[in-house]
Amino acid sequence: MGVSPTWVFAAFSVALLIAALLGPIVGRIIDRHGGRDALTLSNLVLFAGLLALASSTGPIGLFASWLVLGVGMALGLYDAAFATLTAHRFWLYALYDERTDEFSEIGKQYGTKPGADGRPEMDRQSARRH
Repeated sequence: MGVSPTWVFAAFSVALLIAALLGPIVGRIIDRHGGRDALTLSNLVLFAGLLALASSTGPIGLFASWLVLGVGMALGLYDAAFATLTAHRFWLYALYDERTDEFSEIGKQYGTKPGADGRPEMDRQSARRH
């Protein structure tokens, strides 16, 4: 490719900065719409970025590839995955029956009464979204 290791690490650092800048935006999207679509999209974006990186022949292609990979990293690595897992905790609230003040059998195994753990209650519509 003809670029020094310094440029390779600079391109990787730019990708990390992009992932850090997009992280809060992706987190808000996951909070509002759930993480399934963001994590699915991340696989496609990461695939495109890795394909571009494999076929890049110079510094411009290297940086462009790492830009795409930075977006994919924001959509699907550690932060987004754990935001999605945390959001899935709230689906248990959908199993809670206010009329009987009890969980279903599944909820009894895994859940606590909404609001009992110090976290705010989530309405059923929001809980279903996750």
